Amino acid sequence: MKPKNKAKAHLKGRPLSVDESASTALFKNCTPFKIPSDNSDEVAIPLQPTDERLDPVTASLQSKILIADFKRIFQLADNGDQNAIGLLVGTAMVTTEMLGILARKNPKLLHPWSTTQDVWPILIGRKAFIRGEQKKRPNKKASKPALHDWLIERLRLGENSPLRSGWHNTPASIAALYMLQWLEENKDRLKLPRFSAQLSNRWFEIGWEALLMVTNGKPEKNKYLRGIGLQQGQTKTAQTGVTNPTRILESNIRDRIKGSMKSSFTTITKFWSET
Repeated sequence: MKPKNKAKAHLKGRPLSVDESASTALFKNCTPFKIPSDNSDEVAIPLQPTDERLDPVTASLQSKILIADFKRIFQLADNGDQNAIGLLVGTAMVTTEMLGILARKNPKLLHPWSTTQDVWPILIGRKAFIRGEQKKRPNKKASKPALHDWLIERLRLGENSPLRSGWHNTPASIAALYMLQWLEENKDRLKLPRFSAQLSNRWFEIGWEALLMVTNGKPEKNKYLRGIGLQQGQTKTAQTGVTNPTRILESNIRDRIKGSMKSSFTTITKFWSET
């Protein structure tokens, strides 16, 4: 009897557009495929502890240099330079998110600065989870508009975003969004065709293949992913009526993880196209 090829066993039955060995080589050249966790801050910015500190003189000097640079960039942006505007937006989003992470992890670190300020930078968005509103208001109709609704409307924020329609803050949606970001980041290395609605399934299958590789073919063993398919997997297994359902349960959970992620991926990419 020939030994089983464990490297390919978990790939069996999935439609692939590239040769297995070739795809493995392609993945090795890609950036790491990230899976969300319950601690999203650690996933987003995996920092290493350091004893390095900025001395007051260096901090003051760097502050003056940065402010001078950004005043020049702002002048270019004010004159219609789209690259300068993009630089302002990108830098502001990254630094604001970093402040948000610090605020969630250890707000006391920020108190020497936050307690002396009358305003504070935050990210705004149409989606509740971006605004920090994890629960709906008790009486939505009677509620006042969100603080920054006027700015959201004036900026037409998110009109061309893949999150603008039908997207919900669920584990499956977040995992699908991570996958989409990874695919977009590595599309040239993966030799993916230009995205279109017709190619959404192909993009997803390549992403799913990468997810299987980083989970050793068992996404149901990953704590975060397991939560996506557990309930529906248990329900489907119970309906089979088998006496030893463990193996079938794991398979059903895996199927539901893929099904839920694929549904979310399709929703996210429904109106999404590359510029």
